[in-house]
Amino acid sequence: MIVLFIFLIGLCIGSFLSVVIFRLDKKSGLLTGRSECPNCLKQINWYDLFPVLSYFVLGGKCRNCKNKISLIYPATELLTAFCLSLFYLIYGPIFGVEGFYYSLIIVSFVALILFDYLYFLIPDKIILPLILVSVLFNYFFRSSEFVSSLLSALVLGGIFAIMYLSSKGKWVGKTALPFGSFLAGVSILIIIFQNELQKIINGFI
Repeated sequence: MIVLFIFLIGLCIGSFLSVVIFRLDKKSGLLTGRSECPNCLKQINWYDLFPVLSYFVLGGKCRNCKNKISLIYPATELLTAFCLSLFYLIYGPIFGVEGFYYSLIIVSFVALILFDYLYFLIPDKIILPLILVSVLFNYFFRSSEFVSSLLSALVLGGIFAIMYLSSKGKWVGKTALPFGSFLAGVSILIIIFQNELQKIINGFI
């Protein structure tokens, strides 16, 4: 029952996240303005904003202009819900600041993966605040591991910096994830390396 609740919350968070992903490369505010169709720019009614369900009820098309709605929207909602639910099933309930931190990491990396898929770019608007939050969390709540995490982060950052300089920015973004080891340990780093490996492959093609 709890996992179902987390899944539903994840769908709602994913719905917001899908809007953020498409607004990150625009001047419009992330938290201002109502959702609108990217084709006809008509504001979307509240009853068409139910995560996943509305997409299938509308047949994957805008109610107004009938243009297709990107699959990224329901995919983001489902992926966010799946990741949060899976985390709960594996690690159980984690409350307080630590639970919020891990949830933020998961949601942020879903956004990073999908943004990179769409624009072949890892945005500073997500990475830089995430680095700050991660550093503060490790400093205040994992003080015993802070130094080792910092050293690991510097080593990882050096590797990405070399990749950035060697490829002139084609393989990795300019931030190069210098403090990646802060973010969530080995499992998250695997995602990062898969992501960056794909960039390297694209650089050679």
